[in-house]
Amino acid sequence: MSVGVVYQQAFGSSKAGGEKRLFEIHRGRSSVVWYVQSPCGYEYLDSIKIEALSVRGMSCRSVYGVLCWCLLMLRIPFDRHEYLHVGLMPFFHIPFLLVRKYARRVLGKKSPVIVVDFWEFWGATWFRKNKIYGFLGFIVEKFIIRFSDKLVVISESGLSSLSCVRHKVFFIPNGVNSQCVPLRKTSDREFDFAYIGRLEKHKRVDLVVQVFQYLAEIEPTLRFLIAGTGSDSNRIDEQIAKAQRCDITRLGKITSDEDVMALFGDAKAFLFFGTQEGGSSIACLEAYASGCLVFHVEAKNGVERNFLFEPDTFFVPEGRADMLARYVYEVMGDITDRSAEVREFVSEKAWPVISDSYYRSVFYD
Repeated sequence: MSVGVVYQQAFGSSKAGGEKRLFEIHRGRSSVVWYVQSPCGYEYLDSIKIEALSVRGMSCRSVYGVLCWCLLMLRIPFDRHEYLHVGLMPFFHIPFLLVRKYARRVLGKKSPVIVVDFWEFWGATWFRKNKIYGFLGFIVEKFIIRFSDKLVVISESGLSSLSCVRHKVFFIPNGVNSQCVPLRKTSDREFDFAYIGRLEKHKRVDLVVQVFQYLAEIEPTLRFLIAGTGSDSNRIDEQIAKAQRCDITRLGKITSDEDVMALFGDAKAFLFFGTQEGGSSIACLEAYASGCLVFHVEAKNGVERNFLFEPDTFFVPEGRADMLARYVYEVMGDITDRSAEVREFVSEKAWPVISDSYYRSVFYD
């Protein structure tokens, strides 16, 4: 069986959650080809062959880059694969694949089964954007849901949102590399609070820094960590530079899973206020695997309670930074070393388990 992965960037050139998920699902599998937009400097990623559909380098986030990616869907060799595993973003490329698939079927030509990893359902939220763009997005989303062969969601809310096509929807959550680092005692950890991950606007790292500042006013000896890069890096760096009397360590690009786990292992608590997570979060699982507590806000499109390990997770009420800081500080004052139950929780969400779920139920169904 041959599978083609369709996503603009391969894991390695980008460390975002989508690339990470697709890589871990197909890692170690034979006959997998990952189609990317532009050359990324390597031909293989583990056992996965990387093929660029264009010889030109271009920004994946630009309008021009997205338009080019849509047209490049015409270059994917449909007769080479039994399945195409398609990442949801940048979204508008998927109708090009679906229209091409049905056109080939009408002509009696071989077409692969198209499986879309449907990480987020927007629905009426589209109309909060520009009216024309919102209407287009709303229609395209309906089209993808209607004509995709199979859809994979990462949360129970996603499953509920697609109940109208429940017969072709599979619920497979995010996973984690479960080789846990040795759990260190809470008192031995270098940082009291940390944010480790991408610096993107929807992650609300600016709110994390504000909470750090108020925590430092409560207890000046607290130590903080911000680690990662992203489109919001410059703004966050400027904010950190202005944070007086606040001991914040700033680290840039994180190059490996081992580095991520080591950083989480150096922190007592992970502050994660993202509100565009589709109900799931790889970072939260990585925090658990390193014995790090998680503080998260309850939001409509944040991380769902049933995805998280409740004994090691604290849901903070949405509100001002000073209120969040007081709540977090009070909770941390009652914390002792964490339960070993988290290891069992994490092992059930190991990436090999998630990968087997795909290859048993989605690709072999």
